[in-house]
Amino acid sequence: MDELYNLAKNDEHGLNRYLAKCFGVMTMGLLVTAIVAYASYAFGLWRFMYMNTISFWIVVLVQLGVVIYFSVNLHKMSPAMACVCYFLYAIITGYTLGSIGVAYDVTTIGIAFGITAILFVNLIVIGLTTKKDLTKYSTLLFVGLITLLIASVIGIFVNLPMLDMIVCYAGIGLFLCLIAYDVQVLRNNYELCEDESQKTKMIIYSALELYLDFINIFLYVLRIVGKRD
Repeated sequence: MDELYNLAKNDEHGLNRYLAKCFGVMTMGLLVTAIVAYASYAFGLWRFMYMNTISFWIVVLVQLGVVIYFSVNLHKMSPAMACVCYFLYAIITGYTLGSIGVAYDVTTIGIAFGITAILFVNLIVIGLTTKKDLTKYSTLLFVGLITLLIASVIGIFVNLPMLDMIVCYAGIGLFLCLIAYDVQVLRNNYELCEDESQKTKMIIYSALELYLDFINIFLYVLRIVGKRD
């Protein structure tokens, strides 16, 4: 009995370390993005992205390409390469976010970040403590993402303030659900990892998913809070 208890306790400690590393990597990614975003805004680097249509799409496609390459080649690449892909994405995202300093003041950005952080932490706790299996809703969440994407594209071409607000609130709700879902997937992946190398890559990949959840919620909250100015 003592051996079984010690084994379970050690496994729990291992899971806690695994989760802590993942949240740590995600936090470092957000910090890198924040630093690069400030530099992009302060030195006007973000303007190069909007000089013409070609430069804009180059940045967008490179950003998308990094995520696709990371997802497709995760099991083949080394932990070091996974780390490079993650922080490269964080840097590119920071560069693109440099323009929000022009559209919103510091107070608005700070409020949006604070609200996002509170929502994020609460959903992390729910994802870690709930007994409900959220992973079975993967198809529903995927359909929600596709629907949100379609609505967002429509909103680009049709100037409807009501549609924009619906998209923002729906986006926040969807990505909050994704946080709890991703946390459960993260825990499940821990049990499937066979060695330290695989664990490290899954930590970085899971950190990217949580990072994306945070960034998307932040942008939606920023649009809502910014409407009040």
